[in-house]
Amino acid sequence: HRYVFLNPKEITLGSGIVGSVATTGKAELISDTSQDVRYIADDDIRLSEICVPIILDGRVLGVIDSEHPVKGFFHHKHLQILSAIANLCAIKIDHIQQSIQQKAILDKQRMFYEDILNKIPADIAVFDAQHRYVFLNPKGIADNELRQWMIGKDDFDYCAYRKKPIQIAHSRRQRFDQLRREKKLLSWEEELKQPNGEVRHHLRNMYPVLDAQGQEDLS
Repeated sequence: HRYVFLNPKEITLGSGIVGSVATTGKAELISDTSQDVRYIADDDIRLSEICVPIILDGRVLGVIDSEHPVKGFFHHKHLQILSAIANLCAIKIDHIQQSIQQKAILDKQRMFYEDILNKIPADIAVFDAQHRYVFLNPKGIADNELRQWMIGKDDFDYCAYRKKPIQIAHSRRQRFDQLRREKKLLSWEEELKQPNGEVRHHLRNMYPVLDAQGQEDLS
């Protein structure tokens, strides 16, 4: 189901009961809003209101607000429940904020290292644990559109797409599996036949990325 807010109100900080709670950081339980000059009616007048701030590190991030048409509807148990929910919300928001900050740091680092790899005058490719491409530099694949297409694909996809001998993919997969078994630098010479019949020789070097325990870092 989709819901649409009709004529939403914008209330400045400090105005109304919600704005007041957002300013003070203290929860409020109003039994009769008709006796509270701060009350601002929304789509209808409701006589009971409860407001609980969501606080993280002493800072109010938001306010949980609920209203009911019956006077004196909310009690202390409602305040306890909403306070517990507000604490959970604060923890979740904190987790999300940290994740966003961490992602921003990682993205910045990734862009920095990719910029370096893009400028190295040698074919460079990075694979995941399933031997799928996660990065290719322009020296390896000059065609930007093809380079973007290759991300998430493997050499079997590449050979099929470019109509190249499937044996190329099988040979590269065997080398990749050998690298994962031996966990050390692997070097070999690859022969590739060009459309004009010319055979080109390429020296390939493949390195495993290992963590501090000598295991593959698949992150």
